[in-house]
Amino acid sequence: MRVSLGIGPVKFPGYLDREQLVTRISQNRFQIAENDRWAEPLAENFTRVLMQNLAALTPTVRLVSHPWRPSERPEYQLEIDVLRFEANAGANVELIARWRVRETATKKASAVRESRLTPPVTGSSTEAAVAALSEALGELSQEIAQAVNGKF
Repeated sequence: MRVSLGIGPVKFPGYLDREQLVTRISQNRFQIAENDRWAEPLAENFTRVLMQNLAALTPTVRLVSHPWRPSERPEYQLEIDVLRFEANAGANVELIARWRVRETATKKASAVRESRLTPPVTGSSTEAAVAALSEALGELSQEIAQAVNGKF
């Protein structure tokens, strides 16, 4: 039987938990794009894409999305606190996330990490910024997959 890993919850700070894309224009200022919106709630999209990536990168692990039914309770759980997931005034995006893999029965953490990813944005369009954010999520997926594959 394959090891099971529950994905979630994935938490975002309030300033990112919105339909509009957010750009950090200085350390303490943000620009909210009224016309550039996510196609679905950001946390749902982030979790879905992360699960797709991890399914490809960890084929021997059975993935379950949070919240799961008691009958699907996984052996391990991946919890993610996204601290930043935004474009900035420079030429890159920033994904900072604290994440942990822990046993669901004992709550004992087997991996605790903080990832800081800053891929460049190739262009000045919203599409270029979203593509760089997607690249950052792909890099985060690889970091998590390395930890998971090393554990199981």
